[in-house]
Order: sequence, then structure tokens, then C-alpha cells
Amino acid sequence: MKIELNIKPESFNQIYLHTLKYNDPKKYEVIEKVYYGGSGGGKSEAIVRLDILKDWLTIPGNNGVIIMEHATVVRKIAFPLIKKVLKQWLGLKWEDQITCKDREMHFINKTNGNEIFCLGCENPDDLKGITFENGILTFAWVEEADNVVEEIHDTLEQRMRGELPPGVQFRIIMSYNPTEEDKWCYANYVPGIEFKTNYRQEGPKTYFGDRYQLYDRVLPLPREDGTIIEEIIPVLVLKTTCEDNRFVNNKYRAKLRNQTPDKREIYYFGNAGVKEDPKNIIPVEMVRIAMEYKQPSESGMILGIGADPSGDGPDKMVFKARYGNNELELLAGEKEFESTSTTDFARHIAELGKRLENRIIKEYGEAPSMVLCNVDKTGVGKGTFDTLEDIQSSGDLKNWYINGVHFGGTDCDDIYGNIAAAMYFNIREKVMIRGIHLVDCSKTKTQLCTRQYFSLTQKTGTRYFIEPKDKYKKRRKCGSPDYADATVLAFWEPFESETNYLPSGEIISA
Repeated sequence: MKIELNIKPESFNQIYLHTLKYNDPKKYEVIEKVYYGGSGGGKSEAIVRLDILKDWLTIPGNNGVIIMEHATVVRKIAFPLIKKVLKQWLGLKWEDQITCKDREMHFINKTNGNEIFCLGCENPDDLKGITFENGILTFAWVEEADNVVEEIHDTLEQRMRGELPPGVQFRIIMSYNPTEEDKWCYANYVPGIEFKTNYRQEGPKTYFGDRYQLYDRVLPLPREDGTIIEEIIPVLVLKTTCEDNRFVNNKYRAKLRNQTPDKREIYYFGNAGVKEDPKNIIPVEMVRIAMEYKQPSESGMILGIGADPSGDGPDKMVFKARYGNNELELLAGEKEFESTSTTDFARHIAELGKRLENRIIKEYGEAPSMVLCNVDKTGVGKGTFDTLEDIQSSGDLKNWYINGVHFGGTDCDDIYGNIAAAMYFNIREKVMIRGIHLVDCSKTKTQLCTRQYFSLTQKTGTRYFIEPKDKYKKRRKCGSPDYADATVLAFWEPFESETNYLPSGEIISA
């Protein structure tokens, strides 16, 4: 018994049919696909039909997993979608050819032995118990990938190894709405790719040829002898919106267009944005304004430096700087610095700081009034701070004020629970009164506008805190907010008389 399909092109949105040429194991043994964009674009339907079931039903050796964050979500979304398409394609007697185990969310193709597991995965260990009776894992679809931790994707890549059966391809598919720009599925795959999107509102036809991007991703693979080889993986990125879906009615399109600006940007236009949340300390619209308008600058202002040497590991530092109330534009190699040495971190800060001093002198004809260097001295930052002080004591870094900041340290103010909260509320105040300019940077914007605050009522009164970093990373399924931390450090002046700006908008003078 063999299943034969008669796929009619007119039953698909044309933009997705073009992806079939990449499902060619003779040309691409492995491929990663990223489908992102607005709501109602038909991403899930196209993936299930063209990337999963087309080959799963007809070619032996195709075994896969469909992954979402929680089992309850998979059971409501991906699992019934698979069943729906199977019924449409195979008819009323579809269960004569397919075994469907509802409790396990497990499909078995009786004609060729292929299997599909639908899983809720909160960590990579959830994948370890998945085995197939006939063959190996060859494909995976990570739906709503922005809600799934990156380590699950890494585990999938590691598992997709071995000899492939004839006509079979290793395939990882990710799909999501780009709710935030620093989520791994967007930050690792989409930045630097420009899409020219042209919509025709009067009809379903769209121009999509320039919204396909294919590029090579280099994946380092360690060998048993200690050497590292490089594997080249082609990555296909496709952005779509409801305007690409001819099966969506105009009422639904209008509903997406009439949302609030932050939601319209994500769910109608399909552009990366930040979802507003009353718990977020800084409104995204105010940060957008801060990134658009520069502040007046003159000679004799403070050159502020913020350095966050920790990140998600001991080998990375993020550097930010501002002159007066304007953040300074830095080169890519200046903003991030990697090393295994805290001494290297300190030297990088010193060298870059001196270059910026010279830049100010050249532009304004006078040195800054001082260089205020705030360094996070938590963890590996302690060694960086100590080395900077040694460099200064040797006679270098004149006119520098080097300030070691412990984010968890107790704030001298009665309003904030720690220094971290004081620094973030300081940025909030400056943004809300339109008093600073920030460089347009997606990571900075997203991290500043997604950090949340909370308050605790104590004997001395109500105090405000910033969401702990570990909780922030777990909630958002993302990395450390290094860019935001470096920004608040750059604008922090520990010796100035601060004005306390509360979430309610109430201003309390220190």
C-alpha cells in the first residue's frame, strides 16, 4: 500500500510554493527554514502541508517532531492541524493508513513506518526520550519559536546526524511572529537581511520574490581529536503577512490594521517590535522618540562610559558611551568585546575611552569635563574594575572617575531597593522627559522596554525593584540584557542629585 498525493497549486498561497525548490535532498542535504512575519499569513498551514506531510506521507525514512513551549498549546494548535490536513488529503478513511494516538500526540504512517511526535518542550531534556522504530530524526518544526528556549534548537541540530535514506533531507523549520528583536530565532537569523515588501491593498496579489533570502550559516563542530571542522548549513528566511494569504478576508485584515501601534507593527506589518506591558519599566514609544531626536551638545560635558563585563558567560563584555545627554555611535567591534581575560576587558575599556576622549576634543576643541566610567563589578567585573584602577594608578587615565557598580547593592535612596533599580529608573526619567538621545539599536530598545519592575511594601515604606536577571531570561526565553545594562551604566551619575520618577508618574525629589 502506497500513498499518492495530487497537490493542486491553486490550493496554496503562491509565496509558499516557491519553498519547495529548497526541499531537494540532492541539492541540500540539510536546510533550516525561518518563517516569520504578521498574523494570518498562512505560515502554519503551509509548513504542515509542504514541509512536513507532503514527504512524510510518501517517502520512507521521514521521522519528525513538532515542538511548542507547552503540551497544552501543542494539543490546541499543532496536533489538530496535522489531523485536519490528513483528513482533507486522505479522506474519511484516513485512519486506515494512519495510526493516530491522541493521548501521546503521536502519528504513525502505516504505509511506510514514518512517525511524528508532537511535544511540549520546556528544556532540551524533553527530547531525550524520543526514539523512532524505523530510522532517525530527520525533521523538526518549532512553532512559536520565540517562546521556546534556544537550547532546544541546538539539541535538534545535534540529533540530526547520520546516514540519510534516499530522497530524505534533514530539515529544521522555525515559525513565529517577531514580538521582540532579541529573541534567538530573530536575532540569530534575521538581522542584516533587508526585505522589500510591496503590498497591493486592492487585491490578493503580492510581490514576494525579494522576500526570500538564502544564506549560509557556519556551524563549528568539534571532533574527537580536539580539532574543529565547519559545517555549512543553508538557511532560508521568508517573511509573510496576511496580505500574502488569499484565503484571509478583508475584515480580518482590517482588524489587524486597526490595532494599537505596537501590535500593528508586529501582527499586521510583520516587523519586529516590542509588546507593551504595564509591568515594563520603560514605554517603547518613548524609547523610539529618544532614538529619533538628538539633544544639544557643547564642550565641557561629561563623557560617560558603561561597561557590563558579565553577560551570559565570563567571556563577553558590552560597552556603551555617551557625551552629555547623547549616546555615542560605536562600531560593532567596539560595542562587544570577547576575551578570557579580565585584564583584556580593562584595557579595551581604557583604550576605547581614550579614543572617545580624542574624538570629543577633535569635534568640540576641548576635552570633556571628566570621563565617568561605570563598570559592573559583579562577578568577573570585579577583576576588570581592579585592573582599571591599577591602570589609573600608573599615571594613565587622567581626568577619569572609575566607579565600580554592584547591581544588587543597597541604594542610598529610600525609594529603590537596590542600585539596579535606581539606574533603570534614572533612564526611565530621562526618557520620559525626553532628556536623552539613544542610538537606534534593536537590542537596546528591546531590552530596555521588556525589563519589568515590581514594588514591595516594607516597614520603611514602598520600594521599587527591577526584575532579577535570571527571572528576566527565563520569562522571555532570551539571553542576558547586556545592552540595557550597559546603557543604564553609561547614563548613571552616582554623585548627582537624583529626582525619583515613579511608575505612576509621580515625581519625588531626593
